[in-house]
Amino acid sequence: MNQKSHLNEEVASMEPTGEITKKGGTKTPPTLFDYWHGNDTIDHNMADMKTRASSVEHLLRPVFDPSLPPVMVNGRDINDSAIISPPEMMAELDREFHFDFDPCPYPRPEGYNSLTEEWGDSNYCNPLFWGGGVRGQGVTAFVKKALLEAKKGRLTVLNLPVDGWVARLIEGRDPDRRVRRDWYWLTPRGEKRKPSRTAVLWIVRPNP
Repeated sequence: MNQKSHLNEEVASMEPTGEITKKGGTKTPPTLFDYWHGNDTIDHNMADMKTRASSVEHLLRPVFDPSLPPVMVNGRDINDSAIISPPEMMAELDREFHFDFDPCPYPRPEGYNSLTEEWGDSNYCNPLFWGGGVRGQGVTAFVKKALLEAKKGRLTVLNLPVDGWVARLIEGRDPDRRVRRDWYWLTPRGEKRKPSRTAVLWIVRPNP
């Protein structure tokens, strides 16, 4: 399967800005999945939809390039690393959490350090598990930052791996600690990779 042509497929420009009416008459805010997939039940009245779309577009519509040259960071080729979350799983999470900020975007803008920036109201955080070779920017630093943002009333979904025995201890016991055995990763070249450790979604809810 040509992942590049499949995942980079252009979607028609939309201006969705309202609410989606479900069966039974209830209304919920539109998600980015609806935005990019032309859901025709969207009422055009929510002005911030395009802003939210532009801020996390790379999460649901990643761009892959099989010809990317090696970029070595701390002895690793980052373009051959499993660092991109699957877009269909991100769409599932976005339907629930309505993300408006990604503290760990790929590609990372030059000089960007989200540990010193204000985060959004709803964040998806997938830090490099090995810190990207930058001292003080590993997983622990992002956990501390997510807890700090929670005190400001902000939600963060941390995607962090654990050993198998830890996954067994927490699986099914807490809805805010979600073991995802179906999770996989993608490289910037579009290659699918099986995780070496079990993925767990840690939902850090607002705690002002």
